[in-house]
Amino acid sequence: MGEAEGACESAKLLRDVIRHFLADYLRLVEAEAAAELDLANLFFPPAGPGATPEEPGELSLAAQAWSHEGEKVTILVHILPLPLRKEEVSHRLRRQARSLGLRLGDPVLPTFLFLKGGRPGVNLETAPMSKLGGMSLIRVYYEVFGLQEIRSMYYLEKAEPVAWALAAFMSPPPAGPAALKRACLERIRTSHLDAARRRLLAACVEARLRLTREERKKFAALGARPR
Repeated sequence: MGEAEGACESAKLLRDVIRHFLADYLRLVEAEAAAELDLANLFFPPAGPGATPEEPGELSLAAQAWSHEGEKVTILVHILPLPLRKEEVSHRLRRQARSLGLRLGDPVLPTFLFLKGGRPGVNLETAPMSKLGGMSLIRVYYEVFGLQEIRSMYYLEKAEPVAWALAAFMSPPPAGPAALKRACLERIRTSHLDAARRRLLAACVEARLRLTREERKKFAALGARPR
């Protein structure tokens, strides 16, 4: 499998992981908003009749939850290989809002997860949704989660299982990607999750951290066998 195909496979598996552990993902990325939602009863709405296929390089999911005040809140997660310009963010959010039949004023929590580039960590940003000339009439706030430069071992210490898969996309420790792969898989193996969820997390880690021949040699030199 080529590098591009491997990256695509790992990104798709990461989307599956986030879908299965969406409540945990929201607690990591949208902690204040997550506290206002009934995360035990998340549901996934079907796309509307005007839905369009995902654009190249885009992986997304949409879910909904009720707030403690009785409002239906839509959660949007976009997984992308590289950061987007503000115009691209606006375009994707408008297109997804139309696809889901959302109306102006409906509460929405969008996050954009960038696998490479961008500011590390979770950062709040804003983009125009409607313009008149050069003026922004409506703006939307969204969280950007840049993975590449985050310390992976810090996320392996977190209690949320989704963090263990995200760690595989983050900056490896000084010992290299092989050591990160071993640490991720060990964290998953020793968890109290059921077998199906452990397999899903491990598959995502395996797809992301396939070792090169050189990395395998280095790993073997340390006296361990890569999984």
